[in-house]
Parts: sequence; structure tokens; C-alpha cells
Amino acid sequence: MKTNASERTRPLSLIGAPSSAGAYGPGQELAPAAFRRHGIVGQLLDRGLEVVDRGDGQLTEWIRDGQNPQAANVDLVARVISTLATTVVSALADDHNVLVLGGDCTVELGVVAGAISDGSSAGLLEPTTNSRRSLGTARCSMLARSD
Repeated sequence: MKTNASERTRPLSLIGAPSSAGAYGPGQELAPAAFRRHGIVGQLLDRGLEVVDRGDGQLTEWIRDGQNPQAANVDLVARVISTLATTVVSALADDHNVLVLGGDCTVELGVVAGAISDGSSAGLLEPTTNSRRSLGTARCSMLARSD
């Protein structure tokens, strides 16, 4: 993704989306706090970025959904997506770049929904692992880009 100088100098809104509602088990909702605990804000500041930390959304944990196991917790997931989209829209309206620290992959829907609502571009990177790799060897995959 090519960026121009003005995109690099815009403030960066950091948004936490601590949700595992759309996952198949709990734990992913802890990721935003883990990133903060390991100093992501300080590391971004050390690289000369102006960071506006918009905090975390509501902690939303996965719960077993015996009624609808293939689309579990759809109401919780929809709420997370809607709330996150609104926060992304607000950050973009302030002319900020946006970095969302997510939980499960349904968080991406909120990021894209917020970004494309005003015609902005969205690039998504998702750290992924498989059962044969530890988190220490996680890789990033480019998932989508909208222009």
C-alpha cells in the first residue's frame, strides 16, 4: 500500500475492540490489553507518531450458543461491529489514520464498515497462527483493501 507524506503525519487513532463473540471459544478478547501491556503505544510514539488512544470498546466474551452454533452470538457480534464502525467513522472524521487492535476476525467487519462509509480506503492485516506454530512465529496476512 503506497502512502503519501500527509498520511504519515496524520495522527493515529488507536482503537481497541476486545471481542471474541464471533469466535469458537474465549480468549481473543484479551488481545487489545495484551498489546497495550507490551507497550504498543510507547513503541508508536518512539517512531514519531502522534497517537490518540480512543480506548477499548466493551469487553465482549464468547459464550456457547446452543441455539445457533453455526452463527453463534449473532446479536453480540452485530453490536460489536456497529459500535466499532461508529468509532472508526469518528476517527476518520477527525482526519486520523486508524489502527484497530482486535479480538476475533469479525472485528474486521466493523473496521471496513466504518472506513467505507465515507469512501475511505481500508487495509487489513491479521496476525495468524496455525496449530503447529507458536504465537512467537505468527505471520501477517493481507486480507483486504478497498480503494
